Amino acid sequence: MLVDRREVVWSAGVGYGGQRLILVPRFDVVVALTAGMYRSVLQRTVPLDILNLHVLPSIRD
Repeated sequence: MLVDRREVVWSAGVGYGGQRLILVPRFDVVVALTAGMYRSVLQRTVPLDILNLHVLPSIRD
């Protein structure tokens, strides 16, 4: 993901149903997402959409 035209590296712990713990060391950010999308293909895409469309764009360096 790019923020202000710079690549942002992150890592995550992945749980079942869309649960994620995402770490963005560059910005000292931790994002915890809880979800119950069990047996849904959306459990893979929705957490990343939240990170890429809402969380990362709101961070300023």
